[in-house]
Formats: sequence, C-alpha cells, structure tokens
Amino acid sequence: MLLSPFPGARKVRKQLSADALYALLGEGFARIPDHRQPTPPIPLRDALLSAFAMFSLKDPSLLAFDDRRSDANMKALFGIGQIPSDTQTREILDPLDPEHLRPLFGDVFRQLQRGKALEPFEFYNGGYLLALDGTGYFSSQKIHCASCQVKEHNYGHGEQNLSVVFAMLMMLAFLVDQTQQLCCPLFQAVWKKLGDVPCIVKTDSGLLVV
Repeated sequence: MLLSPFPGARKVRKQLSADALYALLGEGFARIPDHRQPTPPIPLRDALLSAFAMFSLKDPSLLAFDDRRSDANMKALFGIGQIPSDTQTREILDPLDPEHLRPLFGDVFRQLQRGKALEPFEFYNGGYLLALDGTGYFSSQKIHCASCQVKEHNYGHGEQNLSVVFAMLMMLAFLVDQTQQLCCPLFQAVWKKLGDVPCIVKTDSGLLVV
C-alpha cells in the first residue's frame, strides 16, 4: 500500500535525504583513527553510527538500545555493519577524543548550505537566528572525567562541609525562523487556535513586528 505525501509536504533533494546525510556521517566516522590495536572485530565507524542511531531513535539507555542489535531494518537505515553491545559501546567510545567528532558538524552544515536548505532560515543580512539552551545530562559525586565541570557546595555550612559534584553539561543550538512556523502538528493546532499573535517578519526595509 502506497501512501501519498501529506498536504504541504516539500520535495527533498537527494543529497539532503536521510540516507545521504547518514552516509556522510558514516564517511566521516570512517576517517577517525581507531585507538584500538590490532584491528578490532567491530569497526569504530559501526560503534559511532550505533551511538548516533541510539540518540536519533531516543532510546533511554544503552541497555534499551541493546535490544535493537538484531534489527536488520535499523542496520540498513543507518548503514551499520555490526552493532556493539552496551558494554562494548562504552569500551570503544569512552577513550575517544570528542575533538575527532567536531569536523562532522561542519560536513553536515556545508551539505545543507550547498543544498540551499538553510536559505529559508536566513534572518537578517544573511545571518541566522539561533536559540541557545544549556542542560546537564549527568552528575555524580564519585564518577568523573577530565571533561566534567566541578561544582562545589557547602550549603551555608562552612568549608568543612564542602560537597563536590561532577557534572556533564551541553549547550544546544537551534536554527529558528519566525515566518516559516515549522513545528509539530500539536504546535500548529495551538497556533491556529490562538489566532493573531505578534511575530517578527522580514521585509525589504528591515524587520517588522506584526
């Protein structure tokens, strides 16, 4: 049974499809030097793609993702040869320097720019509007690494009661656009119900609040 595209759906350029972008990530992962010697049974590329798939599918934990190891459809979707177990994933990826992953953000961003996917998000004078948010995703008083932020608290009880907490933090950046109103159907329903609300519109003479 073939389903027709939903109303208003836009055609996606081949180089901007999920398959193309996943393949781009796979190529980048394959260039990262493997710290393990001799040649391991599970390539670093597969371990990295598996971790990417876990976050993309929003699995709550490595253990939950472990149940997908025999999922042939997921392997084909993300181009994964072998999926490591949760223990293997930690052993493979924990020693990896995150700096090796940063160039891949540039690779994907350039692909989007070349495909003109970001043109609708140009906000003012060719720039983009970013919404930033910070969050913490791990904290412990015992487990830590060199990348952890150290928080010291005495809760007003003096240095002799000093408590140290190690935390992993991240900053998230979102490209936003006031005029496209791209979001989930739930937001669109609320927007329609609210009717006229103030927003910023781009015009030839500058920005206009309506």
